[in-house]
Amino acid sequence: MQRKTARLLLTAAAVTISGAAVLRVSPAVLAHGGGMTSDDLVQKIAQRFSLNEADVQAVFDEERAARDQEMQTRLEEELQSQVDNGELTTAQKDAITAKRQELEAARSSKMEEFSSLSQEERKAAMEQERSELEAWAESNGIDMKYLMMGRGGKGMHHGGGPDAAESPADE
Repeated sequence: MQRKTARLLLTAAAVTISGAAVLRVSPAVLAHGGGMTSDDLVQKIAQRFSLNEADVQAVFDEERAARDQEMQTRLEEELQSQVDNGELTTAQKDAITAKRQELEAARSSKMEEFSSLSQEERKAAMEQERSELEAWAESNGIDMKYLMMGRGGKGMHHGGGPDAAESPADE
């Protein structure tokens, strides 16, 4: 019975953490007083329910991978619908996909780099990256909303989309 309860709680915790991952709450933010990291939670669950920490971590990793795959599939479908609607060309869709993969691959090293910066330095570095991304998007004739999809920005399902008005942050 205890194992069944532990598995249920473990699954609930994994869903919670993966929800934070979908919202892209960064470990750097959590490490700076924002709360418990996923590593801390894995350790706590393993200790509380006398489970192997590696097994608990495996559940978290599986859940995160499944959520990431779901999000990737959803984004690809949304981009394809924009191609079908004539909003994007296939070349633009491919460029967006490649750029998003490039950004995702660099994300963890950037988080580590940013965690060692002061708040002002981090803000300046992030603004510089955004400026570079905006320049890339402009040179490829791509609206930034397509790069922000699924990232908590003003993408297709976060207040943006083809008919959305510009927000002050987008000006």
